[in-house]
Amino acid sequence: MKTILILLNALLLAPLHAAEFTVGPGGFKTIGEGVAALNAGDTLTIMPGEYHEHVAATLAGTAEAPITIRSWRAGSVVMRGDVDLSG
Repeated sequence: MKTILILLNALLLAPLHAAEFTVGPGGFKTIGEGVAALNAGDTLTIMPGEYHEHVAATLAGTAEAPITIRSWRAGSVVMRGDVDLSG
C-alpha cells in the first residue's frame, strides 16, 4: 500500500515541475537553445517566423511527463537548415 501511494504521489507531482518556454520575442533566440533547456514535462512553443538552424537533440520525456514542442499557430514556423543565417 505504501509503495502504491509513493508511486501515485510521484505521478501527480511530476507535472507540477513542468516549465513552459518560448522561442521568439521575450524567450530563447533559437530553437536549439530552447530544446537544450527542456526537461521531462516541459513545453516549448515556437513563435511565428523562419528559423535558420540545425537542431540535433535527444529528448528525455516520459510517458507521464512528455516533452512538447509546438508552433504558436499551425503553419507559422519554418525551420531551414539549408540556408546559413547571415549577420
